[in-house]
Amino acid sequence: MGGPNAQDPAVGFIEFGGGTESQSKMWGKPTAAMLAVTPDPTAGDNALCEI
Repeated sequence: MGGPNAQDPAVGFIEFGGGTESQSKMWGKPTAAMLAVTPDPTAGDNALCEI
């Protein structure tokens, strides 16, 4: 598993539907302080898993 960690804005969390704009009305948008420490969601990761 690897690749971008971003959601499709048209979908958002699939459990709730309506896309990220609609979902932001329920939970609010991230504050500037939250965004300052949030990793770039379009950057992938190695998703390494050792068993």
